[in-house]
Amino acid sequence: MLTRGGKGSILFSKGQFSGHPGFKVEIADTVGAGDAFTAAVVMGLLHRLNLDEINNIANKLASYVCSQKGGTPDLPDELKGLLR
Repeated sequence: MLTRGGKGSILFSKGQFSGHPGFKVEIADTVGAGDAFTAAVVMGLLHRLNLDEINNIANKLASYVCSQKGGTPDLPDELKGLLR
């Protein structure tokens, strides 16, 4: 796993590779974005999602966290439901 800030991320597991360009958002606060990204990756792996799907979800979540003030913003239902 390699996060690249506004340039997205790279995931590699069991010979599979996934690159994601990230999402453009207006940055309010980056605190908590890495933790949110990592949590989404772990949940995606536990749910046995493919790497591209995990990478997309993790980037969505981290981007949202960056667009909000504070490291633990309330998540909209759309984001909460991505990994259930």
